[in-house]
Amino acid sequence: MKEKKPSSYTLVRGLDACWDLSRDTRYIVVDWLFRAGKLVPSAVHAALHRAVNEPDPEERLIRLLLSHRASPVTNGCQTLIDATATLSAPMFNELLESRVTSDDASLVFAKAFNRSNSTSWVSERGLNIATSMLERGAKGEAVGSAFVAVLKQDTTTPRSITADFVDLLLRHGADVNHNSGEPLQIAAACGNAELLARLLREAPNSDTLTSAFPKIFDAPLTEEKIHELLTLFIEYRNGESQLNIFFENPGSDPVIIRALSRFPRSTKILGALLDVGFYHEQMVMYKVLDEVEGPESVTLLMWALLQPQKKISTGIINLLIERGGKCATCWPSQICNSQLDS
Repeated sequence: MKEKKPSSYTLVRGLDACWDLSRDTRYIVVDWLFRAGKLVPSAVHAALHRAVNEPDPEERLIRLLLSHRASPVTNGCQTLIDATATLSAPMFNELLESRVTSDDASLVFAKAFNRSNSTSWVSERGLNIATSMLERGAKGEAVGSAFVAVLKQDTTTPRSITADFVDLLLRHGADVNHNSGEPLQIAAACGNAELLARLLREAPNSDTLTSAFPKIFDAPLTEEKIHELLTLFIEYRNGESQLNIFFENPGSDPVIIRALSRFPRSTKILGALLDVGFYHEQMVMYKVLDEVEGPESVTLLMWALLQPQKKISTGIINLLIERGGKCATCWPSQICNSQLDS
């Protein structure tokens, strides 16, 4: 008499019941269940999801489930998304050998490599998994978002990891002009000259260059280091794309004011800005007299003279005068004269 095979229902119940067994016994039981009959595909997919999310996932069990057509892309690719955080990079690559499409890879990449949890994936392991996803066809807005997240980790992550991530993401479509040039702004503000030079090779447009340039004065660096960053921007040329020295952001101080506020004695930095074309008689707004309501429009030289406690050095004052700076302002001359006399 032919032995009757267990029903699918019985097999599924057996699969559900074996998770509390020791790992060795569980593996034997799961293998026997597959030999005993055909398990419902949804149960096999669910078992893979459960195996991936165990503490210290059992790789041989995952391989067994994959060999019986367990899919990591069912239920919105949740198994594959979870695996980016739980599996080793080599084991994750084995999951990708299943039928994972470019759209699947893009979805998983967007979920796994986002800004909110970047500290967990900007690492050697994260780099390996990101490489696998991108080579599988991940693309879209998430690549640019991950690019920004990596750059923001530059000051807290080994620079070799940052550099490798930057190269990887740029090879796979990351754009230095993403989100109004945010990547270049971040690189400028963190003061990493090597990283800044790398991004400048990616053909930023004029708007990106112009929005990023003032950020170098936010970097906590010495005069020499800031001058190095300044030179990178000034010397950049790529067709019609170049720094727009005439643009003023309504929400922030002019570039020369930011520079002098950081380096009030640096004729080297001021001279470089003037040499490239920043105007020596630029008009700026400044609160001059308490009895006059609101800030007044004054020349750059007048602004420098009015700084408290002689903050701006004589060398800076002389340089502005040499370049043609004047004290003329829009207020009555007697106010101007009384302010200078004091």
